[in-house]
Amino acid sequence: MFGVENFQAMGFEGDSDAITNKLSHLANDSQEPSLGIESFSLDYNHRQLLCVHVSSAKTKPVFIKDRSPLGGDACFKRTGACTVLVHHSFCKKPSMLN
Repeated sequence: MFGVENFQAMGFEGDSDAITNKLSHLANDSQEPSLGIESFSLDYNHRQLLCVHVSSAKTKPVFIKDRSPLGGDACFKRTGACTVLVHHSFCKKPSMLN
């Protein structure tokens, strides 16, 4: 949510298209499998807000594309609010996960 600070609607005056495009790029092009993203503008008490929802990946773990096994030397898994380094022997190529 852009435009909210300390649970108060402050309003958002940034370029919502640029922010949405950047978040979409990160969700779709930097991870395997890619994540879905939805965004919409909301007018609340005459203040413009930008709402963004990033959906979970359909399969786990999610890999950062420039990291193992897709070209780098590390992979991570995210559970709840924790990001954990996965030992390379446990990293599997995304095509092997299905």
